[in-house]
Amino acid sequence: MKKLFLILYITFLILSANETYALPVFARKYKTSCATCHVAVTKRNAFGEAFRRNGYFMPERDAQLIKEPPLRLGAEAWKELWPDAIWPSTLPGNFPVAACVRMKLEYITEKPQTGSQFGFSLPSGYSIFYAGGFGENIGFLGALTQNGLGRFYFRINDIIGGQHNVNLKFGLMEPGITDGFTVNQHIILEDNGIWNYSAHGGFSAYNTRPAIELTGILGHYLQYCAGIANGEAGFLKKPFDNKHGYGRIAYKLFGYGMDGSGILEDTTNMDYWTDNSLTLGFFGYFGNTTKTDTSNKNYNNEFNRFGFDARLKLGNADILGGAIFGKDKNPDNTPNSLSSLCYFVGCDYIFYPWLLAAVRFENGLSGFDKKDDENYYKFIPNITILYRQNIRISLEGLFEIKGDLTDGERTIQGDTKQAFKRFWFNWFVAF
Repeated sequence: MKKLFLILYITFLILSANETYALPVFARKYKTSCATCHVAVTKRNAFGEAFRRNGYFMPERDAQLIKEPPLRLGAEAWKELWPDAIWPSTLPGNFPVAACVRMKLEYITEKPQTGSQFGFSLPSGYSIFYAGGFGENIGFLGALTQNGLGRFYFRINDIIGGQHNVNLKFGLMEPGITDGFTVNQHIILEDNGIWNYSAHGGFSAYNTRPAIELTGILGHYLQYCAGIANGEAGFLKKPFDNKHGYGRIAYKLFGYGMDGSGILEDTTNMDYWTDNSLTLGFFGYFGNTTKTDTSNKNYNNEFNRFGFDARLKLGNADILGGAIFGKDKNPDNTPNSLSSLCYFVGCDYIFYPWLLAAVRFENGLSGFDKKDDENYYKFIPNITILYRQNIRISLEGLFEIKGDLTDGERTIQGDTKQAFKRFWFNWFVAF
């Protein structure tokens, strides 16, 4: 019966939804609309969140839903012969690749000394994704961008206990503390503050780095992760560098389960984006990074980050917020320590399946001790139109005020003359 409900649910989305970007790899694999998992690029609905948390497998992992047959490596009967036979597996039926391209037209309010106030970034960025699975419980995802390898990781599901309880994830990836405030939660394309805030050039949560992580869902509504990561971000960067530790725990009140429970049984919800619920998450990150000062002398900076994230979904509204608190003991090889705080709150609203709007407020503060490095206020409005299933148009503005910068005995006045900084017209295509 659950399989029947799932098939009916996906069929409804195919027939009724106007949504743009999901990883087309999975749209092709399951022969389904991107709206099965997404509201708009790259914002996921409850089903999409469950699909991601399950390692890019359908919540019930039903092989009958796969419409692009995989290449089988061994027969199912080999399972009964193990350990006297190799456990069977599969390869994706076609090479699992998808591409996303972003075009951007930009207007800046401050007239430059040379050049124009209008900028054409055509394209402004691209990503080539490859994703899929081997057999029933091993998934992978990677991305190439204009800056090189952005991420590549594997995930092995259900290594201990029941389904979804304990999973192993390893590779080049963002630390799991970002799960509650990633770019995939927002309509606004500009990264949110706690995702990329870096006090005095220190740690930023969004930087991908080699890591090993245990993650899982307990009782459908409690999610956890614990991991160890390289101190140096990026691909093939100092593999024997200092190791960092991190963890996150989150609980969802009401709504569908984090693993997708309840979605298959609910045949009354015709708005595929609706999931009335409240999710609260708390995280911590601890590290010691080797840095170099102006005289090329190496030194260690021990630091920590703590924070929380919250998400309230009511009907067509999705209210998100979070904060990250930081402490760097030795950010610049001086006796000065550094405290920092960044927080944001925003709201996405769906007027029609093809017309969405969002606003977000951010505040970054650093220099609670003797160092004042980065202080700002941001307000970002956005209007998004889903022009086609795989084409999104968005209009986005930036209002920003920067606070004063104190460096020793000097005080540099902040940027307060013109709050409206720029305007973007974005065209995003996935194929």
